[in-house]
Amino acid sequence: MSLRRTPPNTPKDETIKLSVSSRAITQSGSTPNLTTVERENVAAGLKRKRDDICMEEIRQLLANAAAQSESKYAVLQESISAISTQNEDIKSSIAFISKQYDDLIAKIGQLESERQADRCLIQRLEETVENLERQLQSTRIEIKNVPKRPGEGKIDLCELVKTTASVLGAPVQSQDIKEVFRINKKDDPSSSQIIVEFSSAATKETIIKGVRQFNIKNKTCKLNTTHLKLEGPARPVYVTEKLTSKAQRLYYLARTFAKDNAFKYCWTSYGRVYLRQAEGKKQIPIRKDEDLDILRLNK
Repeated sequence: MSLRRTPPNTPKDETIKLSVSSRAITQSGSTPNLTTVERENVAAGLKRKRDDICMEEIRQLLANAAAQSESKYAVLQESISAISTQNEDIKSSIAFISKQYDDLIAKIGQLESERQADRCLIQRLEETVENLERQLQSTRIEIKNVPKRPGEGKIDLCELVKTTASVLGAPVQSQDIKEVFRINKKDDPSSSQIIVEFSSAATKETIIKGVRQFNIKNKTCKLNTTHLKLEGPARPVYVTEKLTSKAQRLYYLARTFAKDNAFKYCWTSYGRVYLRQAEGKKQIPIRKDEDLDILRLNK
């Protein structure tokens, strides 16, 4: 008994058969009369071919995407390197600027300390100069609003001073007058102030006290040119102590403050300025502008 059998179809045979069937379909232009198994084999072959094509396309797309990603990554890496370099430069610049700023702050602090020291020194020097000027003016008075007479000289001024002192009840002699001169005014040359320097501060204080008492006693007819036997209409005559430039300014500010804030008294004594709000109140020395500011705040 023969044991020979028909060998089974190998994958190769199936491939050959699929190829033959495909060619037959292509050549005939219509589907041949195939068995069900053959049709299934043909469909499976076509499906595998389409799958292979799709897989190839996918691989190609993935390869292109990978290439683009690599290109973008390279560009990104280059940008990151440039940014890192810029950051390092910025850090160096910031460190340099920070050091310069710290040095500048230290320099400003040093200059501020020096400025404070200079300011204190200037204040002390100003006080010293003010004291020296006050001592220089301690024997001087001003006589204001006296008309200038034609051909007036120092002898005439001395006689005017002696007449004024006599009217005030504080007579002086020629030897008591150390210096006398007139300061001409641009706006009114005919009525400039007369500066009188006495030989002692006591004589000056006697004259100033005499003026105050005279005006208190003669409130309706205070010191004027008729008392000094000067020709022309009566004109008020003002006799005050000679102040330094700083004291003059301070006195003006104090008078303005007294007028605006109902302070009854404002006067000077020994070159210093004082305020008093009312009779019986304590006197307030005004040494600088800030004293008036404090009074305004405490008002």
